[in-house]
Amino acid sequence: MCAIAMEQELTLAEAAASLGVSVQTVMRRIKAGRIKARQEGQEWRIRESDLKQYINSGYEQRHGEKPGDKPPDTEPVNIVRLDILSEERG
Repeated sequence: MCAIAMEQELTLAEAAASLGVSVQTVMRRIKAGRIKARQEGQEWRIRESDLKQYINSGYEQRHGEKPGDKPPDTEPVNIVRLDILSEERG
């Protein structure tokens, strides 16, 4: 009897954690065809071997992305010195 081993599949969140990027970044890379994935209903699945292939391809290094790059969690904030504003008004 031959046992068929099921390959491990990852969710977008698991793939993002492995790459050190956001789920949105993984989704953009899937839509761009850089990472192979399949959609199952509303869920996306990435085979572990496909993620390893993407990592080993060196795509990130060739295109200026670094493994582990994360987008900022918040929008940029403008910092205003209140003491300067007070002097200008006074």
